[in-house]
Amino acid sequence: SYRFKDLYLSGGVLLGGTGTANKLDDYEEGSFDIAMADGTSHSLTQNASYTKIGRMVHFQAKVVFPNTGTDTTSTKLSLPFTVRNRTNYFPSNVVSSNGSANAQVAVGLQNTATFLLQNINGSTGATNQHLTSANLNISLHYETA
Repeated sequence: SYRFKDLYLSGGVLLGGTGTANKLDDYEEGSFDIAMADGTSHSLTQNASYTKIGRMVHFQAKVVFPNTGTDTTSTKLSLPFTVRNRTNYFPSNVVSSNGSANAQVAVGLQNTATFLLQNINGSTGATNQHLTSANLNISLHYETA
């Protein structure tokens, strides 16, 4: 019959046990500016946000690519946090788009705060030329260091 209205903790919450692996001590949410991380100067129109719980990050973004012409640079975009160091780390299937954009899978690049868009077959990187004037809706989950 008694309740707490608000609960403020200074050291975290232990869920399901008393070990350090059971301690939830980090929750964060916010927005960020997603950008080209491939060395090009293309400017994106974007709206991106993230939620970080412990080491797991979920982010979502709507990205509109400019007309990139014949730029064949592999498309890399920024992330809000560094991807954990794992071999062949694939955060998830990610991208839907309007039109003929040829990207569907994103690969988190270990020890960087970037991801690489792959062609639909997943074997090669999507280039900026593939994504010229594309609207992408991106939703990713990945583990940070």
